[in-house]
Amino acid sequence: MSKFKVVVLMAAVLAFALAFTACGSDDEDDVIHLTYWVINSDPLRLPVLSSHVHAFNASQDRIFVEYVPLPQDDALNRINMALSANEEPDVTDLMHGWVANLVLRDALLQLDSRYDSWNARTEMVPALISEIRNLDAHGGLYMLPATSNTHTIWVRTDWLAEQGITNQATWTWDDFFHAVEAMTDPSQVRFGHTLRGGPGSAATLFEMIFSYSGENVFENNVTTLNSPHNVAFIERYFALFGEHTPEGDLVAGHMEITANFTTGIAGSMIHNLGSYQNHADAFDDYNAFEAIPMPLSRIGTRNLSTSVHGYSVFASTEHPDAAFEFLTWMINAENNSEWNETLGQLPSNIRVMEEAWFNEAEHIATMTAAINAPNATSNGLPQFLPEFASINNTIAGPAIQEALLGQITVQELLDLWADALNNALDEYLTHVVGQ
Repeated sequence: MSKFKVVVLMAAVLAFALAFTACGSDDEDDVIHLTYWVINSDPLRLPVLSSHVHAFNASQDRIFVEYVPLPQDDALNRINMALSANEEPDVTDLMHGWVANLVLRDALLQLDSRYDSWNARTEMVPALISEIRNLDAHGGLYMLPATSNTHTIWVRTDWLAEQGITNQATWTWDDFFHAVEAMTDPSQVRFGHTLRGGPGSAATLFEMIFSYSGENVFENNVTTLNSPHNVAFIERYFALFGEHTPEGDLVAGHMEITANFTTGIAGSMIHNLGSYQNHADAFDDYNAFEAIPMPLSRIGTRNLSTSVHGYSVFASTEHPDAAFEFLTWMINAENNSEWNETLGQLPSNIRVMEEAWFNEAEHIATMTAAINAPNATSNGLPQFLPEFASINNTIAGPAIQEALLGQITVQELLDLWADALNNALDEYLTHVVGQ
């Protein structure tokens, strides 16, 4: 039996055991019951998380945690509905971009006092704690980090080698475009790239734009998104569509571009480090693919961003101390190591960085070196804006498809997007920071 099947089988057994234990614990008045919503319950993540919950329960005689799996695509909607009905759980894990809005709604418990007295707080990566504090206008801590991520370019190393391209670790964006064009081979139904035109397209394009420009998102409280050089860059990128990318990319999300990459249709894709396990499962030869940093910007810097996924406590919980204790369990060195090794992402616990898997994982080593390089800068994604995610999804996303189809120009796309960001920043500075 494969290791994956064993893990899934064990997860099923653990889930049954948890359900059975939950039924048997209702009569014990001295046991604190917590509900934990898992926002991404896919077959890769859920077995690991469920084993951590089970181990926590087994180590306890006063706290019992019941986990409730949610599909990621509907998780935020479920959270919003629960808040409206005053039926939220005690604990949840959250995506980086969801936190700011929930903080403004007073939905999350501020963790500062408990964090300050937690004796293992020095194990947390300081930069990730700072990143989370940036989500609140007043610097409060509303999430403990579990993992961090950054966008990368996944490439078919073997396809590049066929074209004599070997300098991918030091690519500029010109090098990227050259490689995409070189890898395209209509006779073999090969495309040099697969782009994300469907769900999540705006987040990817945003990363690309500021990786290329080397600029901050806002300068003097005005976004640089629609600068002339950015317009020219996206015009060049969109020109790949249909010739050096599949036409189906117009509606492609993460799963579709991953399928294009792993089945030999496309030679490159842009996503985060979380794609690693999908690629590892698909390729027998680990030398057939690799992760490379986003290319050098037009001014020579490596302009990157960091996205954090972590755990939060809802403000309505009746057991904040027990909930915080559970959070610290989930990010202890052992659990944080297993979680990030499974995902192929960057851990939040410093002790994990001493482990063999972390130092032997090539894609982790590559991205860690890029992040720590002297020319590395941070574009500072405006995740602190409550409307940032909705602007990307409801305004920029549909407009990206219109631009790919030639129904609007790239200039019109970026102007529309920039206006929404500028308005959101103005609202934030006036009504949140100014309070």
